[in-house]
Amino acid sequence: MKQLMFIVVPLFLLCCSSTENAVPPELERAAAIIERFASPIRLQNSMFSAAFPECKASEYVRYLFSDLGAAELPMGEGLGDEMDRAQAEATGMPLWPDSVGMSADTPDPAKGMQIVLRADDVKNSVTVTMYADPLGAPAGTREFTVPKVTPSAMAQAFFRSNVEMGARY
Repeated sequence: MKQLMFIVVPLFLLCCSSTENAVPPELERAAAIIERFASPIRLQNSMFSAAFPECKASEYVRYLFSDLGAAELPMGEGLGDEMDRAQAEATGMPLWPDSVGMSADTPDPAKGMQIVLRADDVKNSVTVTMYADPLGAPAGTREFTVPKVTPSAMAQAFFRSNVEMGARY
């Protein structure tokens, strides 16, 4: 019986324990927001497609860190008043998790928990790497393609107006 226990217990522990790190839900939400922002309908109505008609992945990443991109990303969970948050929820607009930062290419230790965006223009894709700890191993990754779209008349007008007012992209 003792010999059986020496075999069963280690097997049980091996099978039931997981070496995978669970991705914190706020990281998954942030990654999903960035991917959702790259949907064809969103990009068609975004100033991104007016600013960057070729819709390259590297341009998309650059845009997200620009004045124009920041204006289009959803507000943080802790920003705005109750009515702003209710309106965002009613329209299906996700709120950015306050505990998650965003960096391009490499993790920024000063930002703590974050997603890191890396562009691949050959595949025209963006890889979102999620870090619970920027000094540790990635908690997970997602990859999506940036579609080539034609900007809507509204996106073109907003883009021209913002550039005339001095917005950078």
